[in-house]
Amino acid sequence: MNTLVDGVTYLVADDRSDAGGLYHGDTRYLLPLAVDVAGIDLTLVSDDRRPPTRRTRRYASVGTTVNEISDTVTTKHATVALTRRQTVTEGAVVEQFDLHNHFPEERTFEVTVRFDADFTDIFEVRGIHEATDRAVSTTVDDRTVTFASDQADGNGGTTPLETTVTFDAEPTRLDHCTATFSPTLSPQERWRTTVEVVPRGESTVRATPSPAGDGAAESGEGAVGETSNVDSDGPLSETSNGDAHRERVAADEGRPETPGTRRDGPFILDGPIRTGNAEYDRIFRQARRDVSALTTVTDQGPVPLAGAPWFVTVFGRDSLLSSYSLLPVAPALARGTVRYLAARQGTCTDERRDESPGKILHEIRRGELARTGAIPQTPYYGSVDATPLWAVLLHETWRWTGDDELVTDLWGALDAALDWIERQVEAVGDNPFLYYRELGLGGVVHKVWRDSANGVQHTDGTQASPPLASAAVQGYVYDALTRAAELASVVRGDDELASDLTARAAALAARFDEAFWMPDREFYAAALTADGRQVDTVVSTVGHCLWSGIVPDRRGDAVADRLLDPALFSGWGLRTLSADDDGYSPVSYHAGGVWPHDNALVALGLARYERHDAAETVAAAQLDALSRIDGESAPELFCGFDGVVDPVPYPSACRPQAWAAAAPFAFLRAVFDLGPGPFDPCSVREPDAFSSNAAVPVVDAWE
Repeated sequence: MNTLVDGVTYLVADDRSDAGGLYHGDTRYLLPLAVDVAGIDLTLVSDDRRPPTRRTRRYASVGTTVNEISDTVTTKHATVALTRRQTVTEGAVVEQFDLHNHFPEERTFEVTVRFDADFTDIFEVRGIHEATDRAVSTTVDDRTVTFASDQADGNGGTTPLETTVTFDAEPTRLDHCTATFSPTLSPQERWRTTVEVVPRGESTVRATPSPAGDGAAESGEGAVGETSNVDSDGPLSETSNGDAHRERVAADEGRPETPGTRRDGPFILDGPIRTGNAEYDRIFRQARRDVSALTTVTDQGPVPLAGAPWFVTVFGRDSLLSSYSLLPVAPALARGTVRYLAARQGTCTDERRDESPGKILHEIRRGELARTGAIPQTPYYGSVDATPLWAVLLHETWRWTGDDELVTDLWGALDAALDWIERQVEAVGDNPFLYYRELGLGGVVHKVWRDSANGVQHTDGTQASPPLASAAVQGYVYDALTRAAELASVVRGDDELASDLTARAAALAARFDEAFWMPDREFYAAALTADGRQVDTVVSTVGHCLWSGIVPDRRGDAVADRLLDPALFSGWGLRTLSADDDGYSPVSYHAGGVWPHDNALVALGLARYERHDAAETVAAAQLDALSRIDGESAPELFCGFDGVVDPVPYPSACRPQAWAAAAPFAFLRAVFDLGPGPFDPCSVREPDAFSSNAAVPVVDAWE
């Protein structure tokens, strides 16, 4: 499924899909635009995607069968060519139609553009919620059609939504769902028209002019350049941005852009990353574009969204891990993310939304179903790992920036998060482990990253049922406690609290090794049941335990060796589940697929335990895989086939996906063993997998 995205505005450009159309936030504002030329049978001849914001499709009047022979065929060349250029920026989409007459004589054509609006909620499009029959009104003037619908706001009132479809030239005929043009063209003459589609509603925003491009970002720490993506609880601007779209279209045709107006998002990196490998360099350029497109600016600062098309919103876990990977080159994202999530931290007990005081949200939505309470994502708190990961990111941001004020401002949120962890530990089992339970109220069963139905299973393929204590989550908690102890000591001057947190972390690590270690497999179990039985599958997320540091040094090599075993390591990266376990499938979301962000955390963990050889193997395999996948944006995941098969994106993977786009930056951190502090070229490793000249431009920019 092809998706163009900029902030919370995205275009699902696959005409064959029922999900196609223009979305803003969690609402579909327009069904896919269609165009036809009367009497001409057009065939798609090229589809040039320039993710994440642009796409050009070219059609011609000649089919693809070169040996076609019949009495009616008198020519072997295209008599008509049609080009469609689509560009998305947050708050609108512009499409340009370009018709070229290749007949040897003057012709008058009838070009019809068809459109419609339904204002459907994304959860209805996905089939997760029953569809609602909405009343849509239409008004028409000389060049514009306006669709409008009043949606329930959950407070007894309504929220007005509106979509305007505006053409730059007056059509020959215009009604509520079609615009017809009748250009007369001489031989080789072109005709062009542009349509701008603008969604308006309570949660919509219009971007400032900011043409797409690959130029340098605004300088200065945490600069967000020209980006104006907004996710705010308050009223938002609705000014027009058509000029910006037309400038992007012009740029796509090779005409120069206005200097100083390129949109590069929150990066402080001032120049390109050069690895000595052209394909790797392309991956980093595209990753930068994807992250910028999947960034929204909130009242608390810029925050990465999860991924398009289904998760164009803030997810606690996704936003936290994306920000962690990008912290050296985009610290503004980390600051914005920890502040945004702290501002929405749980304050009460609400079982339907799985909210508890101190808990960090899992997912937040803003469509009609959320406004009326038909779905619990308002926000929904159904993850057990986001809360310790929030504490990890807060500390890591402080490490890289030295921002004591950030820690001081958010100390109350950190204290509440630690209290939530302690209460949750005490709620299940006589041990120091953090479990998750199933509430049975329609939320996810597994409250961890691998949250699909078969995401946590025993080696015989049977599903494991909550309450469960995930191995990776215990590592996150250990890391959160350890990092909070340092913040308590250094920033707060509270050595008593620091000592208590350190003791809790040490007790957790000791019990973890005792309870989770599987001697026969020389690896840690994926999880524990409430009665202490091991969920004995071999999974990639145990590598996260290296990242968190909960694994004792004496186990580090054994864990690293198992991670690189061919049953788990496909050749393109680590599978989520070992091929030796009965429930494995290479075409599986969480039981055999290969995820870039997962591999990135494992690579960071391997580097932490001085297994630089293994970290380089994982990083190089992933970058090689990304360089071979058709299309430019990194997919959410790809299938776990062996390395003898070219990498295959998972069929319904989101693309772009923020933490997949962020993963290459984490690989750089792992391979070069980079950390915060003044740049010292002598301290940077020079691994075999990369050219050593990568370190200088990257680290210089972080200072």
